[in-house]
Amino acid sequence: MSKDEYLITDAPLKALTVFAMPMILGSFFQQVYNMADSIIVGQFVGSSALAAVGACAALTNVFICVALGAGVGAGVLVSRYFGAQNYSKMKTIVSTSLISFLILSILLGVFGFVFSHFMMSLLQTPADILDEAVLYLRVYFVGFPFLFMYNILSTMFNSIGESKIPLGLLIFSSVLNIVMDLWMVAGLGLGVFGAALATLIAQGISAVFSLLIFFNRMRRYKSRFNWFDRQELHSMLRIAVPSVLQQSTVSIGMMIVHEACRRYNTLDEYDPERQQLIRSFIGGIGKTFYFQGPIQINYGSHTFIGENFFANFGLTIMDDARVYANFLERFAMT
Repeated sequence: MSKDEYLITDAPLKALTVFAMPMILGSFFQQVYNMADSIIVGQFVGSSALAAVGACAALTNVFICVALGAGVGAGVLVSRYFGAQNYSKMKTIVSTSLISFLILSILLGVFGFVFSHFMMSLLQTPADILDEAVLYLRVYFVGFPFLFMYNILSTMFNSIGESKIPLGLLIFSSVLNIVMDLWMVAGLGLGVFGAALATLIAQGISAVFSLLIFFNRMRRYKSRFNWFDRQELHSMLRIAVPSVLQQSTVSIGMMIVHEACRRYNTLDEYDPERQQLIRSFIGGIGKTFYFQGPIQINYGSHTFIGENFFANFGLTIMDDARVYANFLERFAMT
């Protein structure tokens, strides 16, 4: 019996602890990976370049949700057959999902590359950062198949109990991305293009390593399998599509909130529409408040503000978790 079968042989508490800890640590490194481009571009290029990278975040999150949802669809079936020790079916699922989702990722990458300018214009990206945002987005979509396959393979590793491997690859990718960012942005002065290219290279190398390691793991299970099975693909899609829709809803909500913030920042400070905008997406807020602006808020619905709230220039609320503000005066820092 293989050592990666501990999930179905060891005591439940021990097995779940060993399995979950790498995933918890992985969440931290995923945030480091996501923030690297913004921090380095902001430090070494300037505010306009930082705004260009930030303007792409909500849109790229929607496409990432497709990859995550596809991974859920494949992972559920892989774990089901792995637990049943039906390795023939498991390898059929692996092969079918890799072929299908590789084709999907290429199509989405081409779509995103071609329509980058249209999508960023539709989101009413400010004219002074539009070109840089489109450049960043197009490089991102060139590497989208690598990102897509990396997420699929990470889910499959988790499905067979190998949660340490995605963590190791994520740490490697995060460090490589930071090093490449510093070299291309700070060293070579490539700006937004350099940040996007560094991310593409880090994702590409990690995806290739993931594929090679996963294929090596599959060789442990000697069984015949089908390269492609339409019925299994249908079963995956029945799981994947609801997951994609669920996760995309959050990202689309972020896009709506970001647009409301952009609208708020363009209005005159005495325009009554400003207060209406804030009330439309903030989770809860008192009767008396004033946001000087500009503002940037991630979700809005996770933020709860008390009475007599004042925010100075550059209020930024990253409310991935709930944020409570009940102070008489609050001065935001950029």
